[in-house]
Parts: sequence; structure tokens; C-alpha cells
Amino acid sequence: MAGARMSKQALMDLANADIVMATTMSDRGDFEGALEVHTRAAQTLIQLKAAHDSPDTTALVRAQLQRAEDAKRQRNEQRAARQKAEADAETREAELRAALGAERLKREETEDRVRDLRGVITALQAQVESLEADLAEERRRSSSPLAAPRAPPVQVAALAAAAPPPAYSHALHSSWSGKIATYLPARKFGFIRPTGCSRDEDNIFFHVDDWKASRAPQAGLSVSFTVVDGKDGKPKAVNVNWR
Repeated sequence: MAGARMSKQALMDLANADIVMATTMSDRGDFEGALEVHTRAAQTLIQLKAAHDSPDTTALVRAQLQRAEDAKRQRNEQRAARQKAEADAETREAELRAALGAERLKREETEDRVRDLRGVITALQAQVESLEADLAEERRRSSSPLAAPRAPPVQVAALAAAAPPPAYSHALHSSWSGKIATYLPARKFGFIRPTGCSRDEDNIFFHVDDWKASRAPQAGLSVSFTVVDGKDGKPKAVNVNWR
């Protein structure tokens, strides 16, 4: 009998040690470990009940099984909270990446518009410099003592009427060749200078919808095209293709 009581006491001590350890783990938030130790303590008490069945051991087993069940519930809640936190973090990361992508796209579009505007400004500066050079030459000739008498001023309308027509004015709906003088990607249109023409007023408007080549249009490309009347009555290039 003494040996049986010692065996019972040893099992009780082992189970109590595991219960204390599991309680400490639960207090630290280690519910995974607490569940494992509580389960081990329950198995020890079940072994004690099998060897020393009594109302007391039955109550101990029931209490310990409840502790193990509570530890399991806490472990599952902890896992669910961790999974939710990870899902929330992934969602926030995806939103941040989407926001960064939209910001990058917006920046690239802005850079494209800036490049287009710089091209327009450069072209305008070149025109201004050309006009200034023409004006300086006109002043030099006017100040020369050998300069011919100046003709009376002529009305602008008369000058426009006397100006020679564009080189393509007699060749609508015919095929032409030339080079792209200017193209603005952000606004999707540009101007073509026909072969044999040198004046800016001879440049022909074209829209990207009338561009037929596989590569994107850009200034300097040699192209073929057909001249038609635009909606505003001005010539327009269609069927524009890269040569």
C-alpha cells in the first residue's frame, strides 16, 4: 500500500508541475506550448485515475481536460489574430504598391508633357531667332545709303493674297513623301514637311489616328502620306506610313 501511495503521489507531483508550467506559458502568451503541457498533464492524471480510481482523481482529470480545452481555444484565437494581422499587412502592402504605381505613372505622364513642351519651346525659340535675324538684316539694309526707296506699306490681306500657295495645294488626294517636323505624343498630333518644301507654312497636320506604321511616330522620320481636305478646310495628311 505504501508503494501504491508513493506512485500516486509521484504522478500527482508530475501533473502539478506540468500544470504550473502550462499556466506560466499562458501568462506569457505562449498558448501553443501551454496546450502541449496541459495535454501532457491531462494524460498523467488519466494514468493516475487508471491506477487509483476515485472521485477525487475523476474530478482532477475533468478539471485538467477543461484547462487543456481552454488552452486550445486560446491557441486558436491567437492563430486567428496572427493570420488576420498578416492578411491586413498584405492588404496594406498591396494598396501601397498600387499607390506607388499610380504615382509613378503620373510622374511619367508629367515628364512626357514636360518634354513635349520643351520641344515646342525650342521650336518657338528657333522661330524667334530666325525672325530676329531677318529683322536685323532688314534694319541693316534700310540703314545702308545704297538702299532702294522703301515701298509704301501694303495691307496684310493683300500680302496674304499675293503669297504663293503651298506646294501641295494642287495635289490633294495624291501620294506624297516627307519627314515629320514635329510630333507631340501627349497631344497625339504633329506636322510633316513635304519633300521639296522649306517653309513652315508648308507643313501638313497629321493625327496619330492616321498613323499606319508599327513603330511610334517621332520627329525626323521619313514618311509617305496622302493629302486630303481637313474638317477646317486646311490640308491634312492621312495614311501616314514610315518609309
